[in-house]
Amino acid sequence: MRDVYLMIASLGYFYNANQYTLGAFLGEPLMDEAALAQWREVIKETVLRALCVQVPVSVVATTTA
Repeated sequence: MRDVYLMIASLGYFYNANQYTLGAFLGEPLMDEAALAQWREVIKETVLRALCVQVPVSVVATTTA
């Protein structure tokens, strides 16, 4: 659970802490409602994908044997 929290905090912090640099680099405002909503979706999808990774049965069988 600690790693999930750190992933969420890291993604949120990086975006906020670097909003001016990233905004200048990307050429778009990062703190308007649409951009923030899109980034929240990215965070949600990233966390869900990390938690829902399925390991093939053959890998599990060889690592537990």
